[in-house]
Formats: sequence, structure tokens, C-alpha cells
Amino acid sequence: MSGMFYQVYDGVDAEKLNMTIETVDQSTGEVFGTIDYPEAFEDMA
Repeated sequence: MSGMFYQVYDGVDAEKLNMTIETVDQSTGEVFGTIDYPEAFEDMA
């Protein structure tokens, strides 16, 4: 969520706000989870 605030303060249009969070295994570097916002908010509804 805070990453999206940076985009707002940087002047990104509200319709173009986007953020991807990847969960990474520290020991292997493997990405084992990805969440895309704002799509994740829409899926919660």
C-alpha cells in the first residue's frame, strides 16, 4: 500500500497506479508468491 502512495506523490494518474509484491525465499532466491495491486483489492470484493 505504501508503494502506491509513492506513485501518487510522484504524480501517476490514479487509473494507472500499479504495484507488484513478490515473496522471495531468502536462501534460494525463488519467488513463491506474487500479489498485484489494485487487482488484489478487486478480488476481495
